[in-house]
Parts: sequence; structure tokens; C-alpha cells
Amino acid sequence: MNGVVSVLAFLLFLLLPQTDSLSLTGTVFDPDSKPVADAQVHLEEPTARQQWDVNSKGDGTFRFDRLAFGTYRITVRREGYFETSAEVRLESSKTIEFTLAAAETLQQEVEVVARPEPINTDSVAPQNAVNDEVIQNLPYTGRQNFLNALSAMPGVLRDNIDDIHIHGSRPDQIRYQLDGLYVTDASLGGLGANIPIDAIESVDMDLANYSAEFGKASGGVVRVHSQFVGDKYRFNVTDFMPGWDFRQKSIAEFSPRLSFSGPLVRNRLWFLYSSTLRYIHSFLEELQTPSSERSRTQSSMDQLLKLQWNVKESHVLTLELLHNAEDLRNAGLSLMRPLETTTNALRRSATIGVSDRHAEGGKLFKTTLQWTRQRDSDLAKG
Repeated sequence: MNGVVSVLAFLLFLLLPQTDSLSLTGTVFDPDSKPVADAQVHLEEPTARQQWDVNSKGDGTFRFDRLAFGTYRITVRREGYFETSAEVRLESSKTIEFTLAAAETLQQEVEVVARPEPINTDSVAPQNAVNDEVIQNLPYTGRQNFLNALSAMPGVLRDNIDDIHIHGSRPDQIRYQLDGLYVTDASLGGLGANIPIDAIESVDMDLANYSAEFGKASGGVVRVHSQFVGDKYRFNVTDFMPGWDFRQKSIAEFSPRLSFSGPLVRNRLWFLYSSTLRYIHSFLEELQTPSSERSRTQSSMDQLLKLQWNVKESHVLTLELLHNAEDLRNAGLSLMRPLETTTNALRRSATIGVSDRHAEGGKLFKTTLQWTRQRDSDLAKG
């Protein structure tokens, strides 16, 4: 009887796996079925809280010995690949395979342009900035300029002759700037040069706490910032279809806008050109005069050319040329004012500015040179 028991015990010993005598081997491959060397293979037995770590060999293989019966979790890591893991139930020695997925690197160039939020008409708090979205989308009944958007801000009033008043101040108490250039009318106050609206990125209004150089601007300082120019070409044409007068068989109104910008030398030199044209032809049928004496015309053109040169990362040179022209023919013609009492008016203005900005020793130094010329003439017809 004892001999039979001994034989059964020996057979069980041969058939059943022994504690700490199992092994787990495997191979790590890449998506092309090539072996992956030096992959970190981590094995964990959660119940007994035991852990083992090995690296795959040159042929992608790895091996764990002296493992006990149970469930294990195995994790494979390798730089440039996504981590992968699996659970393995060990009842006998096993061989497994892992295929790692390559981690793709996504590179994308994003051009970020900072701009203020549009006007919030529901807010009662003072706002001091408008962006190009507001400026370009407002309806314009006359000559197009950013003052239409500025008058929508709290505390700003535009009178019947289109002058701006900030918190009750006079027009000559407000100073206007374009990228640091002085664009205020030196004789009468107010805006002295019209700026094409497509060239404007944003408009800021400072009401207090500005430096002493703006001491005469007791009403506020209005700063106009031109569009950001990057390494991508941009072209925009708006309102290029004219209005037609079928009775007179002529153009009644034409107000196109053009904007073009981009790099001259990438990462070094950029340009921006923007222009606005406005032409209005009015025919007064109520006048009892020949057809050639019953019309008046108004034409204007505003242009801005900007060149920006990055001499180096801490040194920037900017050249800006702003030109305005306005021509009024038979100005004031009406039923009560015959042709002999009207005038032909001509307005011309040009501003050239050069700005040098460079940073040194943690400080910013800025130098601006500006030349402005204006020419106005009114010729009486009588």
C-alpha cells in the first residue's frame, strides 16, 4: 500500500507545476515586425506586490524566471513608441509577443495675433479698446474711418460735425496716434489724417495715467495700431462693385477697399499696403439748369504703406507712409445755392514716419522721426 502512495505522489510531482519554477519569455516588435531592443519590460504580481524589470535584448527578446503560479501584469515601454500592457495568467511557462505602436510627432505652426475683445454694449463699465472686427463691420454713411467705432464706446460722443468728445472734453483736447506717429490736426485739433480701416488692427483709448508727453491731451489719448504682418501673404478686396445711376447712366457711388501684405524677406522684412477709395456723384433734378450744372461730386482716397525690418530680434525698424486726398466739385450746390456760389475744394496731406525700437539691458529705447505736410485749397466758382 505504501508503495502505491509513493508512486502516485511521484506522478503528481511530475504533472503539476512547481512553485517558483515557471518562466515568462517574449519578444518586442515595432510596427514593421522588426525587433525592438532596450525596451523596458515591467512585470508585476498584484496579489503579492512583487515587481521585476528587464530590458529587451538586441533581438527584442526578454525573459523572467522563477515565477509562481498566478496572474501577472506586464508593461512594455520604449521612447518613440506608445506604452502597451497586458495581463498574463501563468499556469505553465509561456511565451508572448508585443507589437509597439510608433508615437507620431505632430508639428504645426500657429500664428497668434493678439486683439482686444469687441465692444460689449450690455456692459456699463468703461471700455477702452475696439478691434478690427468692430471697425470693419460697422455701417458707414460717409467717409470710412475708425471714429464710427470709437463713438460706440461708453463716454464717447460724436457731434453733428463728426468731432469726437471723450467725457465732455473738446476735440482739441484729444491726441491721436498711429503706431506712435502724431496724426492730430495741429491747427484745429481732432483727427488730422484718415487711416484706411483695413489697415487697423485695434484702437486703444487711454483716459488717465499716461505719461507727461501727452499733457495737452487732457481728454484722452487714442492709439491706433496697424495690422500685424507675418510671413504669409494676405490679399483682400471689398466693395468693388459700383452703384449705378440708370437715369444718368453713370456711376453714382463707388467705395472699394484694398489690402495686401506679406513678407519681402521671410523672417526679416515685411510690407503692408492698404487703401480706401470713395466716389459719390449726386445729380439734383430739382434744379432748373442745364444737366451739366446740376451735379456735384466727392472723391477721396486714403493710403497707408508700412515696411517693417527686423534688424535682429531686439532691434526693429519701421517706415510708414500715410497719404490722404479729397476732391469736392461744386460743393454746396442746392436749390437755394446756385452753381456760381459753390466752391471746388482740394485737400492733400502726407505723413512719413520712421521708428527705431531696440532693447538693451532690459530697457526699451524708441526713437521716432516724422514729417507731415498738408495742403488745403478752396476755389470759389463765382
